[in-house]
Amino acid sequence: MSLEAVQPQDALSLGEVYCKAWRAAYAGLVPQDFLDALTPKHCAPLPTQIVAANSFVFKQDGRIVGLVNFGACRDELDGRTGEIRSIYVLPDCWNLGIGRQLFLAAKDALQKQGYVRWIVWTLADNLRARRFYEKLGMTNTARTRRMELGGRDLLEVQYAGD
Repeated sequence: MSLEAVQPQDALSLGEVYCKAWRAAYAGLVPQDFLDALTPKHCAPLPTQIVAANSFVFKQDGRIVGLVNFGACRDELDGRTGEIRSIYVLPDCWNLGIGRQLFLAAKDALQKQGYVRWIVWTLADNLRARRFYEKLGMTNTARTRRMELGGRDLLEVQYAGD
């Protein structure tokens, strides 16, 4: 098992993690036809996006089973807040501590980049993700925002940590 920086050749494997994790994590929260239409190729980032990204992958037996993406906060203007933009782990690897390791690696990288605080947005109805962030010491800030996904209006909540 290893934690590594993302490489451009990882694109399709990342797409597989995104696709499978979304289908499992968002079942019942996001329209099923939207989830059914996801494919690894559709979910794969472009290699140029990978090069520019702050991302790590978690490999098990040489296979990418999890990923985290992070960077400057997209909606805070103070310059001191980072954002953990996504953490996804293949469903058959849930509850093995991989998400925690990815989170801690992103948090450490954000600190090294000079951020003193970090946030994450998650769907309000995604109780599994909310419990995960709370176990990691993040606090619900009570900030919310709406997003549209698959034709459904969804509510996101923000968590913050320092």
